[in-house]
Order: sequence, then C-alpha cells, then structure tokens
Amino acid sequence: MVVSLIYAGTILLALGVAAWIARDWTRRRYQHKSPSDLHYIVVGIILLVSAGIGMLVASYIVVAIGYMG
Repeated sequence: MVVSLIYAGTILLALGVAAWIARDWTRRRYQHKSPSDLHYIVVGIILLVSAGIGMLVASYIVVAIGYMG
C-alpha cells in the first residue's frame, strides 16, 4: 500500500509540474491565438516523459526506503 502511494504521489507530482510549466509557456506564447496541433503533440510527449521520470524517481525512493528499513 505504501509503495503504491509513493509511486502515485511521485508520478502525479512530476505530471503536475510538467503540466503547470507547459500551461504557463502556452499562455505566454499563444496569448492572442490558439495553439497549433504540433503544440498539443509536443505537450503530450512532455507529459509522457515526465510520467516516466516520475516512475524512475519513485523507483529510487522505494529502493532507498527498502535499504533503510
């Protein structure tokens, strides 16, 4: 149960930070026009990569806790 919460929390944190940065960048870049389709593809890729990074970080946390306990 604890391991699941660590994975879920870390992945959601990584996704939230990436989404927040992408949203801020989009609002600055596209103030008076709508984003192109390429923008949505790039943001999707960024979110997938950030989820992978969150998974990697969560794995390191779980392993570190396993060694400590």
